[in-house]
Amino acid sequence: MPSSERVPEGKTVQLMCTPPDADPKAEITWTKDGTEIVPNLDPNLIIANDGSLIISAPRLSDSGNYTCEASNFANKRVTDAAQIVVYVDGGWSPWSPFSGSCRIDCSLLNVQFDMVKGDELAVDRATPKQRRTRTCNNPAPLNGGANCQGADEEYRNCEHDCVVHGAWSRWTPWSNCNDKCKRTRKRECTAPPPENAGNFCVGTSYETVNCTEGSSVPPHCLNPGMIPTDGYGANNAKTLPPTFNADASLLQSPLILFSFLGCVALLFLIILCLISALVCKKKKSKVNGSFYGNQDVRTVLLTPEQKAMMAGFGQYDKFPPRQSPAQFLTLTNGTPGHSSVLNNSYTIRSAKSYNSGYSMNRKANGSRAALIADYSSGSNSGGSGSGSCSKTAVLRSASRCSVDENYATLYDYVGPDNRPPLIRTTTEEFSGSEHDQGATIVAAQVDCDASRIELKRSGVFLNVSESTFTEERMIFLAVSDDIIERPGLSSEETGLSSVVVYGLCETEPETSLSKPAVITFEHCASLFPKDNWQFVLYADWGLGTGWEVAAKLGEENINTPVYVHLERERCYVMTEQFGRFFLAGKAKRQNVAAQKRVRFAAFVSKPESYENQKTIAIRIYCVPEIGMAIENVRKQEEAVNGICLAQAENFLMRQHGSLCVCLEDIAPGFAMQSGNQFLEITDNQHLWCSQNGLHCVLSIESADTPFNKLSGRMVIYQKGNSNDRQVLEFDIQKPEMDSLFLHNMHSDEKLISTSFMLVPNIKTQLVALFGPSRDPERDWRGLSKRLGFERFLQYFGTRLGCPPAGLIFDLWEATVAGSERAVLDLLQTLRVMGRPDAVQILDEFLSRPQYDVALNA
Repeated sequence: MPSSERVPEGKTVQLMCTPPDADPKAEITWTKDGTEIVPNLDPNLIIANDGSLIISAPRLSDSGNYTCEASNFANKRVTDAAQIVVYVDGGWSPWSPFSGSCRIDCSLLNVQFDMVKGDELAVDRATPKQRRTRTCNNPAPLNGGANCQGADEEYRNCEHDCVVHGAWSRWTPWSNCNDKCKRTRKRECTAPPPENAGNFCVGTSYETVNCTEGSSVPPHCLNPGMIPTDGYGANNAKTLPPTFNADASLLQSPLILFSFLGCVALLFLIILCLISALVCKKKKSKVNGSFYGNQDVRTVLLTPEQKAMMAGFGQYDKFPPRQSPAQFLTLTNGTPGHSSVLNNSYTIRSAKSYNSGYSMNRKANGSRAALIADYSSGSNSGGSGSGSCSKTAVLRSASRCSVDENYATLYDYVGPDNRPPLIRTTTEEFSGSEHDQGATIVAAQVDCDASRIELKRSGVFLNVSESTFTEERMIFLAVSDDIIERPGLSSEETGLSSVVVYGLCETEPETSLSKPAVITFEHCASLFPKDNWQFVLYADWGLGTGWEVAAKLGEENINTPVYVHLERERCYVMTEQFGRFFLAGKAKRQNVAAQKRVRFAAFVSKPESYENQKTIAIRIYCVPEIGMAIENVRKQEEAVNGICLAQAENFLMRQHGSLCVCLEDIAPGFAMQSGNQFLEITDNQHLWCSQNGLHCVLSIESADTPFNKLSGRMVIYQKGNSNDRQVLEFDIQKPEMDSLFLHNMHSDEKLISTSFMLVPNIKTQLVALFGPSRDPERDWRGLSKRLGFERFLQYFGTRLGCPPAGLIFDLWEATVAGSERAVLDLLQTLRVMGRPDAVQILDEFLSRPQYDVALNA
């Protein structure tokens, strides 16, 4: 049955008509406004084979009531009329030329501005303008068509060379009282704005007053004992003795009493919880089995001298020196040139692993037994500052099952001179230069079980699945932000990550991986809202050939040695070889700008004393939005006791366009140094943050205002990029502002983990179900597509000895690490795929009690 419609002119419309079954077959005829439509008479009206009527390009004349009639010699049926209304939306005619004279008498213009200055509307009316118009008749709207959108007239100010001095607009009304009992108002230098080198407005554009000033004080700003007066000034509220407001005190005293008792009770509860947590933690650390489950921890007997040294190690925990931020120990026969601190938080958390430093260099450095012998002889020789006593090693006993309380783990061992271990490796990549200050490394012992190594502060992780190593091996994971470590890039390319290194420690024999491992690291490319990047992964396999292109995303083939999966903030690299990795990129299309994600942060140092300080420097950093770069800023500011004022995360920065930092407002009592209110950083200076970011300083002066009164507002933007403009408001008294990098400072540095989403036996069963190739939508290929790994399917199918589904689950484990819904989402994915066998296995796994899962793992 045809239905009524409103259609725009020229848009095809089809009226359906389905005849009933009849013998003989019914014939279809159409009528418009009671007149039969003759086929082929009007080429614009077509009767299709199925009986429907098609109006290919409706015209205004095609509007009307249409009916369909099905008939044979026995009977006929007629549908209800369907009304077709063809309408036309209005369209604008071309703009007329601008009309109006622009001959201006400057003296008369300034007289008019002086008469109306301060009134923006009056100033606008007094400004000479030209006018142009257009008409909504091209075409005019018909049959209920929409009118034209937009204005039918337009004005433009006349250009002139008259010198016009700026004047303030009227103040906006005072805002409502905020939670800090402050009212604000503002004005702009636009009535009129300065033109042709005219003077800018003198004074402030922003005012703030206390809500306690004035006759009307909000209830939440009225303190007990404070009664407002009718005056308006700096001290509008006076404090009366208790005898003068006894009634108010009596009315409010129960509330005050209950509030005080509640605060005391809450404080007592918090203290009790903290004490309980400390006691539980202390008890837990004494239970050997609760922390080292399979009694596989290497231990050594502590001598009294070593115990004394360990007792003094805690003084280095809180403020590690900045000279070498690398977090690893060194196993070397030499005497390193730098010293640094191994934070106690890096004590190993796994029963099979420890935190140590090794290099990727395969040069012989002596056996482990020889090193232990050297250390033992050096310790027995009694030297105190040189010679053999300067050697440091991480020792391991032959026993793996000792639970004697006289033994203690010595993974945080300190040297014989009461100093922490010297942090250094013998590899060329992290050798004795000032550049190794930007490197972080951790070593761990792995075997045939699955392990996850984490450098959370640097945003780098390594997933090693089960059976990747057939024997115990010492491997390391490192990350460096040193630009010397990076490969040479073309002029079109730019770096998007830190250099990540994954390798065998120098004392280990040659080892081939049975399965690929997954390296996770952060990148700073902006993939949203427009992905305009061509990504390239560089790799150095340690064969002496240097850096080479390991993969170009979207151009992989069967010879590509790695699989690269990109998400909005992270890159996942699946590799069967040890090596160094670095992500770079360039714009796909020259006419669409690629963008990086960068972070702006403003810091200031607290004066050494609470006396007034005349000059205060605000340090502003712009670094790539990756963990290593942010961690380096934190360490630099921690060394000078810097206080974070404000930050702007995920600022979208283009390659071209000057960065502008403008200090718009500052608290009363502080003044911006002349010419230092605005900073412009050109392309040649910021280099698209390719040199690990940039740093600039804004200086302000204070005559007699305390440092703790510092507050203000700054604006950060990039010329030519109007999509991202950041306004940073700061107040030194806001406690939350000091927590800019607390995520990095206090993140759990549990470097080694054996906890995965799927336990090995469940994973093995699932891999077996997806083994043989059958329906591409329901086998491992369909699983890969459902999980978002469909770009380079050949990689999973061409790894010898590795089931494709096993590699897919390994990559999935890396991408969902830390997610609480990952297994539930996987269960839903298997349901959508139509795999009830896999759903049953995973459902049974989820229904088990947690202790049962742990026992069967």
